[in-house]
Amino acid sequence: MLQNEIDIFFMLRPGLLCNPIGIYIENFVATKQISLNVDAHTVEIANIMGDGVWTSLYHSKFESKMDISHKEIRDATDIARWTYMGLILKK
Repeated sequence: MLQNEIDIFFMLRPGLLCNPIGIYIENFVATKQISLNVDAHTVEIANIMGDGVWTSLYHSKFESKMDISHKEIRDATDIARWTYMGLILKK
């Protein structure tokens, strides 16, 4: 997938749509592992937000509206999700 960037959009995106519970559980467990006091509803909203960020940035990339790397997209998605769940990011 990393060699053919368009594959990421077509292979991973349907997987996200088909398995939202798996992603939700993974993120909910991660919040507990780092002692972040987050309720299930907040995690659910954060996952939907992350999916929106991911999708919008990839559309912009593939439509040549934005020059953005895969790492930047992953980072932006993670930052949006985790900031919403209350994680304070430090430089």
